Amino acid sequence: MSHSAVCPALRKEGEIYICSFTGKPVNPYAWYCFLDYVTCPIYIRHRGSSTVVEAKPETSTAEAKVEEKRETLESREEALPTIEVRPSGEYEDMIMEDLKRIIEEFERKVSELDRRWKEYEDFVNNVRTLFDRERILVEHHLELLKRVISMYELDLKELDYRRDLGILDDEQYSKLREEIENRLAKLRREYEELIRRFEYVTNGVLSHVKKLLTVVPTPEVGKLRVVLMKLDELLRDGKISREVYERLKRELESLLS
Repeated sequence: MSHSAVCPALRKEGEIYICSFTGKPVNPYAWYCFLDYVTCPIYIRHRGSSTVVEAKPETSTAEAKVEEKRETLESREEALPTIEVRPSGEYEDMIMEDLKRIIEEFERKVSELDRRWKEYEDFVNNVRTLFDRERILVEHHLELLKRVISMYELDLKELDYRRDLGILDDEQYSKLREEIENRLAKLRREYEELIRRFEYVTNGVLSHVKKLLTVVPTPEVGKLRVVLMKLDELLRDGKISREVYERLKRELESLLS
């Protein structure tokens, strides 16, 4: 025998759903109220009875036994209860509205993700272009500072040489050496700090570039491989130092890995 897709004992009071068998609120989505209500233990226990829970009048022992037998027989009946079914479409429309609301919300979120990803992609490419242009100047300046440090180290050796030759007395020697050592110590600290900060920036930029290359493959991957192959030639021709060569090679290999 066919039956409705919605439990006939389910009723809505405002925003709350009530089970007429128990008289208590129920969540129809988490229970058996839709489609599977014929397997609901409450439905099976109460089918054939009134949909509204009402207090039963006191009865005598004999009447109670008769009532008990009647309920037992009714519980064994296979016929579905003759309960008025709610107008068709009410709950189906409600389910459709919830589905549309949830899906529309995620459609908006996906569109927002697409917009933000495009902004992220454009920003990464802009930063990468700027970084590729400015890093040459940064590396050049760092190399100059490194040479200045070497010059100060040579100055210290020269002071020792002059003192040994008697060109400088102890007082002059101590004063000049203290001055050079102070400058050298300060320069070394700042140089090492700049190196550390530049490595952090480099790793950060390359990390985001690698994400884009992984998610959105581009012909640029082929260009990176060509540049990697040319590094040996640049080193051999003396156009880049061994330090720069090794650093660039590590960076390129990390992007391609």
